[in-house]
Amino acid sequence: AQIRKRLAASPAFVKAVNWYLEGQTDKALEELERGAQDSKSAAECLSAIGHIQFELNRYEDAAASYAKAAEFDPRTGYFNQGLCLEKLRRY
Repeated sequence: AQIRKRLAASPAFVKAVNWYLEGQTDKALEELERGAQDSKSAAECLSAIGHIQFELNRYEDAAASYAKAAEFDPRTGYFNQGLCLEKLRRY
């Protein structure tokens, strides 16, 4: 069995987590937006953006973020987008 190696989190992701844990949601989202511009960290950052938006009950925004994340990681992106669409009662 082959084991997938987990890549280290991007600097933008790490900074954003710190901002988020300090209650600085806007700064966390800004940092993640910057990180999403880099193809190496885009999937991780877009997923994190979607997560924060979901936690803020911004389901429409979260669904859009997860749709973008699905371009890099279809399984996770589309699953999370589906959770958002369910909250919006869009089946």
